[in-house]
Amino acid sequence: FVRRTNQVRLEIPSPDGSSPLKAEAEVVYDCFDGLFHGTAVRFTAMSELDRRRLSSWVEDASNALPV
Repeated sequence: FVRRTNQVRLEIPSPDGSSPLKAEAEVVYDCFDGLFHGTAVRFTAMSELDRRRLSSWVEDASNALPV
C-alpha cells in the first residue's frame, strides 16, 4: 500500500448514533506488517461543533475508566 498524500478526510461514527464527526487530518504514523496496520493522525480542521462533540466523547470515555 502506497499513500499518495498524508492528508486524509475522516468520518467518525458517533457513539450515540447521531451524525458522524467530520474532520481533516494528516497521517503522522503508519505501520504495516503481516498482522497489523496502525495509523495515527493529527486533526488539522473540523467544525467547532464537532470539536466540542469529540472533546465530550473523550471526556466521557475517560470518566468511565476504572480508577
